[in-house]
Amino acid sequence: MMKATVIGEVILTIWNGKGETTQIQLYDVVYVPSLGPNNLVSVRCIEQTGTVMIFGGLGEYNVTIRKNGSEVAIAGLRRNS
Repeated sequence: MMKATVIGEVILTIWNGKGETTQIQLYDVVYVPSLGPNNLVSVRCIEQTGTVMIFGGLGEYNVTIRKNGSEVAIAGLRRNS
């Protein structure tokens, strides 16, 4: 059983391939220490900040994040089990 210990806010800083950063603030974030070094991020929560996530755009295991019509980050999915 996974147990959440804290619910709060977090600011994610994401980098794009040009060395620029963008910050996204998430609300009602649930902290579950038993997940260890793994992280779960709700796509719905991120998209509520005005961003759009596109999966598989540059490859099967990639995600592109766009905000205000501009690409702000490209990320590879890692440690999927």
